Amino acid sequence: MLDDEVKMEQDDNFQYNGVSIYGDSVKFYLDALAFYRDLLKKDLDALSSDPDLSILLDVTKIQSPIRREVERTDRVTAWLDQQWDKDVDGLGVTTNASHGAVRFLKSVGSAYLEHLRERRNAVAGRSIASESVLSEIDRQLARFGEKLQMGVFGPATAKPLLAAAITALPKTNEPAVGAQASQPVVLGGIELLDPN
Repeated sequence: MLDDEVKMEQDDNFQYNGVSIYGDSVKFYLDALAFYRDLLKKDLDALSSDPDLSILLDVTKIQSPIRREVERTDRVTAWLDQQWDKDVDGLGVTTNASHGAVRFLKSVGSAYLEHLRERRNAVAGRSIASESVLSEIDRQLARFGEKLQMGVFGPATAKPLLAAAITALPKTNEPAVGAQASQPVVLGGIELLDPN
């Protein structure tokens, strides 16, 4: 392939055969899907309870974009959960998947990973966790970040997600994250505490 050629991404309907997802990754994706569904439900509840906005967008209708997204999230959750042997350390799932499903899982997984990073920084900002605990959290975050780039997930681009709260998670009353909260960058097993 020449440098100036651009590789086209697969169509969302393209089917992968025999996609393997390890047990810990299946659990991560199921947790990410539950997180995303909760955000969608909060959006539905907020719109339903607002007398003015509920007139503009009837979220009780099946055609509601938010309701369709909840249903899609539920379908993907059921699809993964039904195939999984529920053993985090087990073989997980080997399944056929569309490129669109891979993109959706990558998007939801990336959003959830960003949420977990924000939670890690909040804990570090309150100075309630030891360095060894933060180091282990960082290792796990890096591991799941790498899994989002492996196999069919690597070249897949993220799909835009409907829940706006993912890009603007509600801020808590936690103090600002200080110098202790900076995440180390792991390069070949060497932790660089100041990535700049």
